[in-house]
Amino acid sequence: MLGKITEAPGGDGDLKVGTPLTAGNPGDFTGTGQAIAATGVGIRIFNQSDNSQVKLYNDSAYTAIDAEGKAEMKFIARYVATNATVTAGTANADSQFTVEYKK
Repeated sequence: MLGKITEAPGGDGDLKVGTPLTAGNPGDFTGTGQAIAATGVGIRIFNQSDNSQVKLYNDSAYTAIDAEGKAEMKFIARYVATNATVTAGTANADSQFTVEYKK
């Protein structure tokens, strides 16, 4: 996943990620499936730069906008077990996020 921000030079961008959570595992996306949904799994988002978990509903670190007015925020996603018992099936998730600018 790659978040690209384009803005007038001279500011910093800040990104917050918000999404449905599993009740017992805050920070994991709930999976959904159209056919047979997997159970006991979630999707967790990490910062690609340092492999730290993106804490949902918390501000991320500010990212400087370069002289061309651009900034990139790179993320990776992993499936994680949210229960001792995991069943096979589809595990898709959607996420919404908010980009905030600080000048």
